[in-house]
Amino acid sequence: MDKDQALLDEATNRVFSSTELILKMKNLESIISSERKLSVINIKDVLEKVLPDYRVIDFKISGKAFVLADDTIYSVFNNIIQNAVEHGKASTINIKIREMKENIEIRIEDNGVGIPDEFKKNIFEEGFKFGEKGHTGLGMFIVKNAVKNFGGNIRLKDNIPNGTVFILELKKP
Repeated sequence: MDKDQALLDEATNRVFSSTELILKMKNLESIISSERKLSVINIKDVLEKVLPDYRVIDFKISGKAFVLADDTIYSVFNNIIQNAVEHGKASTINIKIREMKENIEIRIEDNGVGIPDEFKKNIFEEGFKFGEKGHTGLGMFIVKNAVKNFGGNIRLKDNIPNGTVFILELKKP
C-alpha cells in the first residue's frame, strides 16, 4: 500500500524464483516418474528454440545431428546455457556437434570463469549449489538424469584458457 519499491522488487524476484522452481520440479518429476518414450530429435531444432532466450550471448554452432531423446532435451540445453551465463559470466558459447562411431557428441564450450575444482565432483548432485546466485540445486541434477534417461552420458572439463566444457554423448537414432 505504501508502494515501497524495494519490497515490490523483492516480491517480483521471489515470484520469478518460485516459478523457476516449479518448472524445475515439473521437469524432475517427469524424469523420475515414468519411462518416457524416446524419439528422433534434431539438435539444431532444439537450439533454435532455446538460444533466442539468450540474446546477449555470442553463439557459434558447428555440425548437425539427430539424437534419441525426449522433450527434456530442451531443459538440458537451457540449464547448461543458463548456468554458463548466470554463474560463469560467459559472453561466448561454442556448440560443436559431431557424429562419432556409436553416438553423437555435443560439446558446449563457454568462455566464463569456470567451475572451481573443489566443486566439479558435486556439480551433478541433487541440491548442490554454490556461489552468490545458486538457485535450487536441481538444474544440473535434472541435466544428468535426463541425459542418463536418453541412454547417454555427460561430463565436464575445463575450457582452455578459461571457462567450462560440457560434453554430452547421446545415442544415434
